[in-house]
Amino acid sequence: MTGTKIVAIDFEVAKNTITNNDLEKILDTSDEWITTRTGIKERKVIGGDETSANLGIEAAKKAIKRCNYDVDKIDLIIAAASAPEEVYPSVSCIIQGAIGANNAA
Repeated sequence: MTGTKIVAIDFEVAKNTITNNDLEKILDTSDEWITTRTGIKERKVIGGDETSANLGIEAAKKAIKRCNYDVDKIDLIIAAASAPEEVYPSVSCIIQGAIGANNAA
């Protein structure tokens, strides 16, 4: 019998935070307007030397360490980024190379 299972999952969060009050200074909006429509008060944004791939690499390393998993057994890496730094190679391919998951798709 074959199947798929998720062995580990983890995350990493960008260091920079932008609040609705910060957005008020550069856009024609207000904290109240954003909050009542979205419920969002602040959001994390990548900046400086951070990239979506770097965050993904750190998350992958944490997940692998936490469950003491053999990197050679990883078959698939899934990474989601709404605005990756580059289209090719994909964020998941960058993560794959950085963690040495040579058998992963």
